[in-house]
Amino acid sequence: MYTNLTGKKIDIGKLQKVLSNGRKLIRTYWYDGLHDVELLEKLGCQDPQLSTFKIQKDQKESFIRDVLTKKLGVTPRLTPLKYKKASGKFEPYQKGVDVLMSSDMLWFALQNAYDIAVAVTGDRDFIQVVQRIKDTGKRVEIAHFSHIESKQGSGLLHYGDRYWKLDSLDIFMD
Repeated sequence: MYTNLTGKKIDIGKLQKVLSNGRKLIRTYWYDGLHDVELLEKLGCQDPQLSTFKIQKDQKESFIRDVLTKKLGVTPRLTPLKYKKASGKFEPYQKGVDVLMSSDMLWFALQNAYDIAVAVTGDRDFIQVVQRIKDTGKRVEIAHFSHIESKQGSGLLHYGDRYWKLDSLDIFMD
């Protein structure tokens, strides 16, 4: 289970099944950022915010280990979160997750590890990598939520070989 930005709970197992569309699923990767407690301590982050970040890190690590990895066979690919300080609080943000996902997609395409990649993103930053992967003869399908399309314009969606609108698929928890 994972909650997306719309607040709906996604069943990752259902998501894998729907997006594999009857094809042989080789592997699912999960790209995400994880709190860097050591960095936060060096930056001077203190309780109660530090404790909250530690709890969030523990919860995410538990979800990745117990649900994604053990139950669903997902391979996690994680980068440490970065932080900016605003109004006395540390605000986390992801840095490097898109680059990691892009480089993996391109590397595995060049290694002939897949015929079709399905990327769950609507981020325009992936346009160039999708084009390069398609230049290798591979297919790239894009799965996204409608709010991403309206937020960023359709950008990336015009470059994929197939588009999956996740809002309309049977992937949500009952």
